[in-house]
Amino acid sequence: MAFPEINTPSSSMSLDKVRLPEEKKLAEELAPETALSRRETARPGVSAGVESSWKLTPRIEDLRTRFSKVFALTTKPRIVIASGPTRGLSFESSAKNAEVSISGELLNSLGDRELMFVVGFALAFSELLATGPSAYFHGCAPDRSRAGLSSDGWSKLAVLSADRAGLLFCQDYSLAVKAMLQASTGLSGKYKDDLGAYFTDLRDAPQLPAEFPETGEDWDTLHPFHPVRLRALKFFAEGEVASSLLDVSRARFTNAQSEAHTQRLSSIFDVRYLVRLDEQSKTIRNFQLWAAVYFLSASGTMSREGIVTVARALGAASVEKGVDVFLKSEPEQIKDRYFKTIPSYIDQVQRPRRSQLLRDLAALVLDSPLTSAKVETLESIASDTEVPSSVALQIQAAAHQRAWLSLQ
Repeated sequence: MAFPEINTPSSSMSLDKVRLPEEKKLAEELAPETALSRRETARPGVSAGVESSWKLTPRIEDLRTRFSKVFALTTKPRIVIASGPTRGLSFESSAKNAEVSISGELLNSLGDRELMFVVGFALAFSELLATGPSAYFHGCAPDRSRAGLSSDGWSKLAVLSADRAGLLFCQDYSLAVKAMLQASTGLSGKYKDDLGAYFTDLRDAPQLPAEFPETGEDWDTLHPFHPVRLRALKFFAEGEVASSLLDVSRARFTNAQSEAHTQRLSSIFDVRYLVRLDEQSKTIRNFQLWAAVYFLSASGTMSREGIVTVARALGAASVEKGVDVFLKSEPEQIKDRYFKTIPSYIDQVQRPRRSQLLRDLAALVLDSPLTSAKVETLESIASDTEVPSSVALQIQAAAHQRAWLSLQ
């Protein structure tokens, strides 16, 4: 079956033209900082499966050719149709290698336009990773440097940019959302044809506090799918650029309004607190420092190397020079200093962003093996800062998955 034609301008649309302004700006800011920290990999493709080709997977190759031409891509990642129980998408990217792994189960569940979104998103995201200030590695531990944390924050914005390209390629918002959910959550059964039921059941799930649906932004941080993606894509779809291509009679937002709404949503991913000098950024860094030291102390993993890593990532030069003070401090002294940072942190930083900052903290201090002391300390920090326990559970699940993948 032939895929639908794309209603695109006569000139190349280019991926660069549909990127989030904030994502593009952050990529430019981080380029000098991350140029020397990009990790290279000599490992071959690590995904188990069959490499896409015109002979074996002509549908994929047809879409790759069309998307690459319309969006003026400069890279050609290796696409692998993965076997095994894993469902969804995974990426590996460096300056020398790029790979997109798409599960066979996911491919078989997608209609034509849904497949257009998934392939378009995958190719766009891979392009951004390969040419931007980041490198993704299948099964590797997170980069604990400041550049690593910054690149990780940027990559979350890059997902939103890639979503836009996928939407413009498939030309249907509702089908793009279905494809997004299938790739992220394994959406199936009644949910596949009834998105309303999916969101109703998710909001009514017992692990979600009853007040979260009413508090708006909080709910966006609770699910592995991260509904910020859906809402950000909706703002873009109802803006002037997308509306002209999606056969929408009248745009709901101007481009400026659409980008302003999206920026408010995506601000929870902002990593520039690492370098900014405003009061809130200083408060965040101070909390992250003492929360990290408290984690190392309470979990029994205190070390000179651990403190130096945290200090360098947070730009705390004085701490790096005075490591011995921390190493000689009593656990109760550290705990007391940690608790003193919490009131101002909660007062100045909204809960959705605190959820994301807990993930940043975990990237600094949480490693394998996941002992009960590490898990309990992480959960206590979540509780102390009024972050939903489900966020801590997601962090643990991601850490377990990294540990498993590192053995493959």
